[in-house]
Amino acid sequence: MSVKRNIFLLALTMFIVGTDGFVVAGVLGDIAEQSGVSIEAAGQLITVFALAYAIASPIIASVFGQMDRKYFLILSLAVFSLGNLIVALTADYSLLMAGRVISALGASAVTPAVIMIAGMISPPERRGRAISYVFSGLTIATILGVPFGTYLSHAMDYQSLFLSITIGGAVMLAVLSAALSRLPSPPNVSLRQRLSAVRMKGAPSTLLVTVVVYLSAFTVYSYVSAYYNGRGITDGNELTWILLAFGTGGAIGNLLGGRLTDRFGPRTTNIVSHLGLCASFVLISLAADTLIRAIVLTFIWGVCGWLLAPSQQYRLLALGGARAQILISWNSSCMYLGIGLSGIAGALVIQTLGTSALTWAGAAGALLAVLLTGTLYAPAREENRLAEGAEKAV
Repeated sequence: MSVKRNIFLLALTMFIVGTDGFVVAGVLGDIAEQSGVSIEAAGQLITVFALAYAIASPIIASVFGQMDRKYFLILSLAVFSLGNLIVALTADYSLLMAGRVISALGASAVTPAVIMIAGMISPPERRGRAISYVFSGLTIATILGVPFGTYLSHAMDYQSLFLSITIGGAVMLAVLSAALSRLPSPPNVSLRQRLSAVRMKGAPSTLLVTVVVYLSAFTVYSYVSAYYNGRGITDGNELTWILLAFGTGGAIGNLLGGRLTDRFGPRTTNIVSHLGLCASFVLISLAADTLIRAIVLTFIWGVCGWLLAPSQQYRLLALGGARAQILISWNSSCMYLGIGLSGIAGALVIQTLGTSALTWAGAAGALLAVLLTGTLYAPAREENRLAEGAEKAV
């Protein structure tokens, strides 16, 4: 019972961290209005969070690799909560930026710590399921946490939203302090070893595709409130439904992506994902002029965009062998790198071409991902070899 209880608590922690990571896109307008900056400037809060996460994650993992995992998680949650408290207590743009960087440093440490602890406290025969249950907290955050957070911000203010996240982080800190026993640190992996794994055959191309896809998708998602504002969907409740559709589509796409990868391999699944992402952005550009159409097309965008996640993990598992876990952690950093760059790219698109061009820019990025996958990934005849590699790695 205590293991199940702790797995639930870890999943709840991931839900809070996931909500914090993705909710800013839905409340950019509120932040811009209350802090007195442009929507493009507010979008840089997404950029600094994602870049800080991407850069800090491997460094923190190496520096604090010898720390007891329980204490490491508690320290990480304290930093995460502090960053969100700063955001909750200010409308000053500089302090908002500082708060988002601090919360990103905490989040970049919380996520791998939670997954590691889930594996350590579970019996070997249930370890995979335990990790998947914990990771589902992120998926549920996109379905429930982000839409509810957006609604709360519109109904009250963004500071109430981040105060709620702060309280949630502090509560989980206290509860996990009492619930978890001391946990020894895993074998430490130096930063040099982490960097050497990136040079493995096939790894650079896989990680490059991750950056490009998340850059293209989040160039739109990071400014989704501004985009649909420009399409005449200005009510906060309407945006809540759109974000709910995206999160639900993403959860379905994640599950469907696993099935497609098992049947057709990562290369084919990736190409289907990229083409679907491109098509959904084109359709949104041409037809998302009513709430119902926006909901349906955003749902399709969520499905197609998240087909990629399991296929990329599968490919890295096959390529990495004994170092597969390191490559998967790099994939997470590359995901956040793409998200961080999207804040800059989206701001440039808005300034030069207007918000209506965001989806066209996203479609162009998705086509680039098709080209990269088609030319750099293993052809179909080598998919069986990758599958065998994946089986040996687990």
